[in-house]
Amino acid sequence: MSHYPPSIINLIKRIAKLPGVGEKTAERLAMHILRAPRHEAEKLAQSILNVKDKVKFCTRCFALSDGE
Repeated sequence: MSHYPPSIINLIKRIAKLPGVGEKTAERLAMHILRAPRHEAEKLAQSILNVKDKVKFCTRCFALSDGE
């Protein structure tokens, strides 16, 4: 993996932290993201941020929700 630039190594390491994702799968996903059009990578990044900002557990039923 040392033959990659630091930014790709960082992406691979971050993806590999996901449950069930090993280093080889993380490398494949990173290469897919690298080859994808910029707008697709931006959509993926925005989707992750939206989930972190908007999705919560409902205080009444504990289901995942964008609101109460």
